[in-house]
Amino acid sequence: MTFDYSTIGKVQIKMSDYIKGILESLPPNMDGESVTPAANHLFTINKDAKILEPPEAEKFHHYGAKLLLLCKRARPDIQTAIAFLST
Repeated sequence: MTFDYSTIGKVQIKMSDYIKGILESLPPNMDGESVTPAANHLFTINKDAKILEPPEAEKFHHYGAKLLLLCKRARPDIQTAIAFLST
């Protein structure tokens, strides 16, 4: 976590290395881009979805926890999406 005090009376918090570490550790099939962290399709619930198998559930929990820390510390813009995925 980097604290930037270059603007008088303000602090900017950056977690660039943390984000880079998350992105580099993701499986190749989770690559992509989005215009917004909370597009409308994110909130569409698939009633026919199957429960994740333990290895995938553990991976989902692992990255969800990392993103919860990130949204609380430096990226409040992703908080809505992460909160929804955590429920």
